[in-house]
Amino acid sequence: MFDGEGAKENILKYFHLNPDWEGFVTKFPRTRNISLNKEKIHVRKYLSNLSQKDFQKVLFNGKEIYFHTFRASIPSLAFLGECSFVVIQTQKGNLSQKTFRILFTNVSNISTLQFLTIYKRRWLQETYHQILKDSFGLKSSKHRRLVAFFRLIELGNLAYCFLESQRLKSSCFVDSLSSIRQALLLNQSAVVSLKHNLAAA
Repeated sequence: MFDGEGAKENILKYFHLNPDWEGFVTKFPRTRNISLNKEKIHVRKYLSNLSQKDFQKVLFNGKEIYFHTFRASIPSLAFLGECSFVVIQTQKGNLSQKTFRILFTNVSNISTLQFLTIYKRRWLQETYHQILKDSFGLKSSKHRRLVAFFRLIELGNLAYCFLESQRLKSSCFVDSLSSIRQALLLNQSAVVSLKHNLAAA
């Protein structure tokens, strides 16, 4: 699963050449053309022709989701062949393109529910990273800045000290910090899953 930057030709072509790579799911940029029945059309024009009746409803994690699917190729990514697209309507009845989320994949046998599940898991990851950045004051510090590298080193030291203290407090002898880290992550995952009614990882 990539974010929008993953839809670039040099990135996808790099992975596409790997025989062990099964495929991807990523956001589709609104600046691209698509090819339908050998006719090139801008994706915004395609979206502007959609009406509410083009959207189907599915119950996903207890919530009604409206979506539209289609298959098309992408002239700038012709090496992928025909891809599957899902247009997610974030607000029922709202046909403004700004509210649509467009995903695409080159995996031919993926279902819409799999599409939505992968996207949701990716978005949970994004939310988690945003919480971390906000909590540690890293939102304004990009990794290309020197202060961000210093903060990263400091956070690494803090994490090491915390894990070491947890290891020493353990009732049974544990010689691996990774075991302590994994146990903490699993415990926190269970807490979050219970709170938000998610399937535990």
